[in-house]
Amino acid sequence: MSGPYPIYREILPPAELADVVECCWIQRGQVSAASAPILARVLPDGCMDIIVTLGDFLHHLDGTPHDHRAFVVGAMTSRQIFVLEGSIDMIAIRFRPGGARPFLSMPPTNS
Repeated sequence: MSGPYPIYREILPPAELADVVECCWIQRGQVSAASAPILARVLPDGCMDIIVTLGDFLHHLDGTPHDHRAFVVGAMTSRQIFVLEGSIDMIAIRFRPGGARPFLSMPPTNS
């Protein structure tokens, strides 16, 4: 994929899951080493996401790496800024508030 920004797309869930799943989302693209990194601002929305990253690892604006291929993001209490650079290839399920509880056997980490 080419272009200055990774493509972000949301897909509505099937009707059977609409009570608990808000959407599935993907983000894909390539951020050239010659260009400036892209800052992805994520605002708290009361939802929980299960994210799988297949591209390069993400890191926070302060340089802290987020070096897991799959992770659960709990309901955030503050905005998060991630740096997107290199190969961006993520897929996720965004649950409605409280919707993930039946699917998880352990509590999520909160940011």
